[in-house]
Amino acid sequence: MNEPDVSPDEQQEEPRIRKSIAIFCALAVAASIIFALVVSFIPSDEHTSDDAKEYISLGMEAYYGGNYSDALSYLGQAITLDPDVALTYALRGEVYYMLDDMDDALSDFNKSIQLEPDNYVYYRSRGIVYFDLSEMDNALADFNQSISLEPDFAHAYYWRAKVYYNIGEMDEALADLNQSIQLDSDYAYAYQYRGMVYQSMGDNEQAIADFQMCLTLNPLDEVRQEVEGYLQELGVAP
Repeated sequence: MNEPDVSPDEQQEEPRIRKSIAIFCALAVAASIIFALVVSFIPSDEHTSDDAKEYISLGMEAYYGGNYSDALSYLGQAITLDPDVALTYALRGEVYYMLDDMDDALSDFNKSIQLEPDNYVYYRSRGIVYFDLSEMDNALADFNQSISLEPDFAHAYYWRAKVYYNIGEMDEALADLNQSIQLDSDYAYAYQYRGMVYQSMGDNEQAIADFQMCLTLNPLDEVRQEVEGYLQELGVAP
């Protein structure tokens, strides 16, 4: 499916959580991985009540601070006051995702897309849930739709490449990662995955170059350790 800094806590030490943070942080600050390209605003629609906007703002603040129970409470109150704001469901979907509650995350992303079917970020976010559920056909469809709506969305290409990588379509994965990096040359995790693709294709020289570039761009510690492991496998000191 960004990005203000997210305070580390015990939940964020879990692999899925750390990976999620990385993704969403990259979208908001172009530094690491999750959500704010389109959703880093409070609705300005005159029909959205001031109270609902306030709860959305509080929910975003709690979410980005890692206070997920508070974020759920604030966003739930915003939805009660105004059930027709797509952003609120998308944000709550992110919170559920961070809590590894995929069913509720999927439900909220479905609702956000129902309310705002032309928002390319929401398709990306739902596609990530499908990816984690190993529903690759649905994930691919959502990433395709995200790219169709916004052809310059680097992170959708990255995620679509991950689908292709997981189903063994390395040429397609490589093409998407090339495009992702062309659109966002500071996206560390695209270099990581492109290195993995090159390694699987037997092009160790290119793999090493991409792994080293990933490390240069300062990924989160978990990813850094993974990439250093890939380099060691290739006989290169990190």
